[in-house]
Amino acid sequence: MCCEETGTNMEQVQNCVDRCSKPIHQAQNYIQTELQNYQDRLQRCALKCQDVIRDKVLPSTTEVQMAGLKTEMEGCVVQCAEQHIQLIPNLMSRIKEVLAQEGYNTGGKA
Repeated sequence: MCCEETGTNMEQVQNCVDRCSKPIHQAQNYIQTELQNYQDRLQRCALKCQDVIRDKVLPSTTEVQMAGLKTEMEGCVVQCAEQHIQLIPNLMSRIKEVLAQEGYNTGGKA
């Protein structure tokens, strides 16, 4: 489209390319924001697990108790992961819906 026109200078071609690529950059930014929000939510859940365990640790906590708390922490983090895996279909639907509203083809696999 931009490069096919004869008689255009490099600046005009670059402006055309920039205009054509702007929607793609906007879509990419949107997807990155959604994924960052998802990652932040997962991290907050894991940090909450860490806080709960940290509150249970006392100076008198034994090694055996620490091992139990470690297991509890790991279970909590696994639960976070499982909960967030269940959020992926809605996340994908939301991304596809927004991209479709913006006029992007979402028929392909992500």
